[in-house]
Amino acid sequence: MTPSARTYGAWGDTWLAEQVVDWLETGGWTATDVASPLQSVALVEAAIESSERDEGVDPRVPLAEARESVEP
Repeated sequence: MTPSARTYGAWGDTWLAEQVVDWLETGGWTATDVASPLQSVALVEAAIESSERDEGVDPRVPLAEARESVEP
């Protein structure tokens, strides 16, 4: 289900609620995808951790942890 922008606006509350209900009923995915930006989040998280520890941090570790937390 993809509504037009004229029907609900770009991110109308009604459309978002319908997306959630559709997702719950069908087990499908909503229009937003949590897994896509994980590499960016993992890189930022690794940079913060590296700064706190004052040593290099492999961003693949937080990326693997993040993927585990969102994969169905």
